[in-house]
Amino acid sequence: MSMSLVSRLVVVLLGTSLCRCSDSGPGAEQSGGASVEAKSASQESAGTSVEGKSASQESAGTSGASGAASQESAGASGASGAASQASSGASGGGVAESPDSPPSTVEPVPPNSSSNPASLPVPTPWVSIVEPTADAVVGNPVTFVFRAGGGIDKVALFVDGLPLQDKSFSPEAGGLVHEFKGVNLVRTLELEGYDQSGALAATDRVRFVPSSGFLPPPPGFNGFVVAVINDSLLYPRDGRYRYCWRECPGSMGMLHDVYYQGELLWEGDGTCYCTGHTLEVFLEAVRRWAAVRGVDETEPFGELDFDTLRGGEFYQHWQGYGVTQEASAAAAFESADIGFSLEPAAWEQAIPGDFANLSRANGTGHAVIFVSWVRERGEIVGLTYYGCNRSANSHPSRTDPANRRGISGPSFATERFLGRGGQVLPEFLFIGRVVDPLVGY
Repeated sequence: MSMSLVSRLVVVLLGTSLCRCSDSGPGAEQSGGASVEAKSASQESAGTSVEGKSASQESAGTSGASGAASQESAGASGASGAASQASSGASGGGVAESPDSPPSTVEPVPPNSSSNPASLPVPTPWVSIVEPTADAVVGNPVTFVFRAGGGIDKVALFVDGLPLQDKSFSPEAGGLVHEFKGVNLVRTLELEGYDQSGALAATDRVRFVPSSGFLPPPPGFNGFVVAVINDSLLYPRDGRYRYCWRECPGSMGMLHDVYYQGELLWEGDGTCYCTGHTLEVFLEAVRRWAAVRGVDETEPFGELDFDTLRGGEFYQHWQGYGVTQEASAAAAFESADIGFSLEPAAWEQAIPGDFANLSRANGTGHAVIFVSWVRERGEIVGLTYYGCNRSANSHPSRTDPANRRGISGPSFATERFLGRGGQVLPEFLFIGRVVDPLVGY
């Protein structure tokens, strides 16, 4: 098939600091904050559901390849035509031999001779998945883009062994779109290509994570962090998991049991507070990263070893005691050589999934995950974040019609800088980013 990729892709089938760990003060409901709008609740509810839906539900959202068969390429020229030309060329031009005639001295055409058209090399069938790329975290619905050649007549796509179409279709379609019911999970996509006889001739495979929720997936390790935040089954923003710090002595601030290198680190108790929850989100993102990258769960994440995470230098930086008096996830990442700090000059580069620690003029502080900046006339005057809050919002934007205020536990909040309508001290705002140890960003 000689059509260019561009022409193929035209036809896409649509288918189915001083962290005192207190968020008290004006932060959670700070007036005047202009947070960046996120997806609507209808988009959230359409894209997220309890994982483990039935196979029929998984594949129901995608349209078949109707109409694609009519676009089958005529470029797979018949080898039978070439063979008939070869046979007709070998016949004729001679005198019929009698039974008593000596054997003919005409040499047969060698099978691999260039004078024999039927013996020309046959193109090797191939298929290739273009999007999503390997190990990518992509928005839901997911657009699948592929290419095929070498005599491939039909293609079909499967996710976790389930078909995404009613029947195989022409590769000229170039791709299709599918909306997943189960999101923020590692998925395996397989593309199969078939020849004109219907036999399987080529395959390609990638792993990816369809992400859906309030935040679009950013690149790098941050994509796994955002996928965790968007998992409303694990961290619902409806108040069922409440914020509890001083009132819950002995609590590690983690909702669920937390594991690292296959061992239990801390037990969850269904409540949370700031530094405990952000650490839980980070380690859940590490777990999902390992599943996508094919890393055994007993292996460390880069240079982060179990002991430093359990109570050593990394954990002390995270909580703000021992080696430091300022809680900073950024400093923790740097201490383990798994990330870096974003200095104020680089704040414009902050993206969702970065970790932040802030201090306020009223003596309180908070550990959060960055969502977006609040701006006035282009100037940064505050931030919107996700975290375990005493009282905040179910949506990143407080003006979203579906937003609920006063949510305790996992939620979103907007705060502004001191002198700009809030209490956050910009000089004590620390932002850090984790680097994927396998890809370097």
